[in-house]
Amino acid sequence: MSGIEEGMILQERYRILRKIGEGGMAEIYLVEDERLGRNWAMKCVNLSGGEEWRQQAYEAERRILVQISHPAFPMLVDTFSLGERSFLIMEWLEGENLEEYLERNKRIRETEAKEIVLKIMMALSYLHRQTPSIVYGDLKPANIILQREKRVRLLDFGSAVWGEERFVIGTPDYAAPEQLLSERTQIDQRSDIYAVGILYAEMLTGQRTGRAFLQNPFLPKYVRRFIQICTRHKPEERFQTIEEAIGFLTDRGKRKKKEQFIIQDLERILLIEDPKNIGKGESECWETGKKEQER
Repeated sequence: MSGIEEGMILQERYRILRKIGEGGMAEIYLVEDERLGRNWAMKCVNLSGGEEWRQQAYEAERRILVQISHPAFPMLVDTFSLGERSFLIMEWLEGENLEEYLERNKRIRETEAKEIVLKIMMALSYLHRQTPSIVYGDLKPANIILQREKRVRLLDFGSAVWGEERFVIGTPDYAAPEQLLSERTQIDQRSDIYAVGILYAEMLTGQRTGRAFLQNPFLPKYVRRFIQICTRHKPEERFQTIEEAIGFLTDRGKRKKKEQFIIQDLERILLIEDPKNIGKGESECWETGKKEQER
């Protein structure tokens, strides 16, 4: 699409190492910054053809990356244009994406899936609290990177909704019903909440669609209820904010488990306490929880 080849040097600085991804309107390359001696991800967007939505999507992604500063999202390093191609130079997020992880494991244990989904929601909460609010718009396994020390990172703002812009479509398997309408005026943070529910169900069951998880006796009732509320057809019947969704999942989990455990999210604020452990240190609480699980 772009005519970019390995070994090429752009802007007298960025040496192309290899292509690492490709989408409908962009190609992603791993590049070496010859000035700094570091590797970055380079997104090449082809703006030829005159489609307004391509230019809008690129510009929205650029502005969002300039505005945000959060460990869940890649850092923007540089931007430039060459002819009808525009480029974003970003932090290269090493790790395995959730899609690959699911292909290997088919499904994820309930405790691990819950930890991942809570970290995702914390990242979305940061976006939703921006002024103007940012709707991520394309939450799916391929856009979620799992790194060492249980870090969860999100990439690709090509479908994000920023301010009053409403051209986002997203990925059909994960997109909320309102995203697939010709008039997408209802798109807001509740659209991201819908995708959270679909993603959570897929992690737990290995399936993107269907309601089999609602009858799965091995899943806690509150988890099934959480997914059911997230994925309701009408936005007004879902959780209305991501913080409400986080509160439901953590509060119901507290009632269910009866032991203290810590979810080490990106902002380290999701702490679930057992009254029996008040006054104990973190290590002692973990040991208590392990002993109870072994009984």
